[in-house]
Amino acid sequence: NFGIRPLPNLETKFVTANTLIDIKDNSNQTSLYETDKIKRLEAELKRVRSKLFSARTTDTKYKYRQEDERLRNEIADELKQTGWPNDTADKLASWDPYDQNASSSFFNSEWMFDVTSGFDIIIGNPPYVDSEGMVNTGQEWLREYLSQNYKYTKGNWDLYIAFFERGFDLATDKGSLTYITPDKWLAKPFGKELRKGSLKNLYKILRSGRDVFESVGVDSIVTLFINKPTQHFDFLDKKDGLISKVSSINKDIIESPFQLDIVFSKYLKLLIDVTDRFSPMTEELEVKCENACATSDCYILKDILLDFDGDYDSSNYYKVINTGTIDSYHSRWGRKEMTYLKDKYLNPVVLKTDFHQTFQNSYAKKTVDPKIIIKGLTLLDASLDLEADIIPGKSTLIIRSNNVDKLILISSIVNSKFAQFYITE
Repeated sequence: NFGIRPLPNLETKFVTANTLIDIKDNSNQTSLYETDKIKRLEAELKRVRSKLFSARTTDTKYKYRQEDERLRNEIADELKQTGWPNDTADKLASWDPYDQNASSSFFNSEWMFDVTSGFDIIIGNPPYVDSEGMVNTGQEWLREYLSQNYKYTKGNWDLYIAFFERGFDLATDKGSLTYITPDKWLAKPFGKELRKGSLKNLYKILRSGRDVFESVGVDSIVTLFINKPTQHFDFLDKKDGLISKVSSINKDIIESPFQLDIVFSKYLKLLIDVTDRFSPMTEELEVKCENACATSDCYILKDILLDFDGDYDSSNYYKVINTGTIDSYHSRWGRKEMTYLKDKYLNPVVLKTDFHQTFQNSYAKKTVDPKIIIKGLTLLDASLDLEADIIPGKSTLIIRSNNVDKLILISSIVNSKFAQFYITE
């Protein structure tokens, strides 16, 4: 090697793991290493890994790896004696930092890096997987776990929402977190809890555009958070390969639902003036805009969806519409084919008896109320369902009220050019 000293053995410095899942610890303990025996074994494990880091021969490396495995097993046995669940202790012992072709099903910074106070810098490009993608790839179990164990995973959240929260948890008191992600969480309902919880630490947003990754056609942003509250955050833009600061935004103008995509607008001052001058319509009229259904409901609905051939009978059937068959004030049901999970329906219906037997949750309650059904995309087309005989399908938003006059008023506002301008500009 021409006298050039090789790099040290970096096996224990790189880890491939599912960072979203931590181990289940013993709630009575604050650290893995509580007992004197475990502390002694930990010190010995550190010594072994330090020796292996600078080992040069194959035999020396093998000897220390064997020692590492022995000590991991001894620590696991001691953890069981102190009340840790057997499967958790075994999982810790079976994690082999030297198997570079394996991925760990969990991540624990103390066990893997001897880090208890967090990391100073966290940089990531988390997976761009939406709720439908998780269901389609058989990750319902992971979605259920994250929904129960994370506070920002609300609504039809995308997977990177959980990565933000995990990153915040792993940062030190003076740490920073920088991710490149799609920009949807800045405005979509599923990002509200993340926006609300992280706004005080938001430091910079960089609009990086659609050409960052050749294989991913999404509008991406780079977001920087610091573990120190700030009064302002900077908005930066990238054009022709150059990054420049566009504006500094006072966080006082960001109110519930904390939509941050306002920074992209060239009419920012006008939008701020409008926002300051008027209260949210939903508050003034005492209504709520909400998702029509959960992602899992969309797939269950498909099993009972029919393409009706004949005269529609509202006493026995509900109509079904989604974003492709919603128009201003009315729907295109029966006039335009609805594409639903790859199949097409001209007259999509569901038997009322089947629907209420299948759904005994909020989805059923939302369907039987008079409502406005809104495209859950950038266009605001809002269809009125005053007879409460339409099921809102996948990716729609709804506003419910038993006051028909109120719904008509709201629909006229939502379908107005002013509302389109406010949302899109």
